[in-house]
Amino acid sequence: MELDFALLADAAATPPDGKLYLIGGGVETILSPKFPCYHGNLSLVMRFIFTPLDAGSNHRVRVNLIDADGREEIPPLELNIPMPETFPDVVRAGVSIVGNLQGLKFEKPGEYRFDISVDDSVKKSIPLYLREHKIPQEPQS
Repeated sequence: MELDFALLADAAATPPDGKLYLIGGGVETILSPKFPCYHGNLSLVMRFIFTPLDAGSNHRVRVNLIDADGREEIPPLELNIPMPETFPDVVRAGVSIVGNLQGLKFEKPGEYRFDISVDDSVKKSIPLYLREHKIPQEPQS
C-alpha cells in the first residue's frame, strides 16, 4: 500500500462513484484575530494505492496532529484497512479517504503538522501554519 497524496482542504467528500470532491484544497495557513481559536471544518484528504501484492494484508493508518512543541493536539485518528484475498483483473486500485475535522481548537499561533503513518512508518507530514491576523478597524466618524 502506497500513500499517493495527502492534503488539507476546506471541505472534501468521497461519494460511492469513486471520485474525490474538494473545496478549497491546499490549505496551508489559517489566520485568526485571536487565540485560542476554533476552526469550523478542515478536511484531511488521503489517497492510497493498492496492488495485488497487498492481497490478504492488513494496513494500519494513523494520523497525529502535532504542535510546534511536539505535543499531540487531538487524539490520534486511526483506521485499519483490510485487503481482500484476491485482486481479480486489477493492476492497481486507488482509494481516497477523507477525515473531516470539525471544531478544531488551536491554543496558540505557530507551526502545526499532520503526520500520516502507515504500518508505524511516517509517510508524509503536512504543515499547517496558524497566524494571528488582526482585522483592521474602520475609522470612526
